[in-house]
Amino acid sequence: MPTSDAEGKDWSLARFERHLPDTVCVVGPGEGTYAKLFRPVHQGVWWTAVEVHKPYVAKYKLRSTKTR
Repeated sequence: MPTSDAEGKDWSLARFERHLPDTVCVVGPGEGTYAKLFRPVHQGVWWTAVEVHKPYVAKYKLRSTKTR
């Protein structure tokens, strides 16, 4: 599974902290890098993930929120 580049995580986190959204839509959730980064900052966010590469859904158990 492709992973996110380390560059820009601090910038993204600063924007998230500034706005503290109650809902987030992630296109290409991958390993859940951004969810892991943002969740401790603002709990109770409703996360929606869109994975366009269908084989990843089963291979990486993306339907199971318990493992994400």
